[in-house]
Amino acid sequence: MSARKPVSDWANDFDLLDPEWTQNPYPIWDELRNKCPIAHTERFNGVSFPARYEDIRAIAYDTEHFSSRQIIVRDGNPPLVVSPPLTSDPPAHSGYKRVLLPAFTPAAIEGYAPQTRAICRELLERIGDKRHGDGATDYVQEIPVRVIASMLGVSEREGDRFRRWIHEFVGLGVADPSVMTRALNEMNGFFSNEIRKRRIHPDTT
Repeated sequence: MSARKPVSDWANDFDLLDPEWTQNPYPIWDELRNKCPIAHTERFNGVSFPARYEDIRAIAYDTEHFSSRQIIVRDGNPPLVVSPPLTSDPPAHSGYKRVLLPAFTPAAIEGYAPQTRAICRELLERIGDKRHGDGATDYVQEIPVRVIASMLGVSEREGDRFRRWIHEFVGLGVADPSVMTRALNEMNGFFSNEIRKRRIHPDTT
């Protein structure tokens, strides 16, 4: 990647790929929250960065003035990723929510509690005898992808594949669009194959 112009003003020229940001963004965010809670930059074709929770929440619920259709911040012209409901707005968003919400009611989630506890115990036993470990990669990141794999009716082992896709899409893909594209193609191929299998054998889990 070519050398990037250094940042001299985080409030008016922030750079998500600047080493200071990627290595430890928290002091920058603290400064922005105190001095300029809505930062802006002309990089990435011009984007803004809300640093306070209350602003983020207000934006998320203000679908009249803010859209979710483009969720990627990249150099150049990133592809428009169509991943409903993440990239849809009302009224289309409402239809997707009606399909998804039954799987996330308190009663439905409670049904996964025993399995989730079992996953947590397994992970803790795996790292219990280690002298060193990473709480994020060895424990926290494992739980949601393995539970989601189970909810989708695929093997828990696919959780590692899901986690790799997430890392490539929102991490490595920021600096290397080819990595993001490869992850998207793999995801599309994987889930298209799962859909074909379910159409042939609807009771497959």
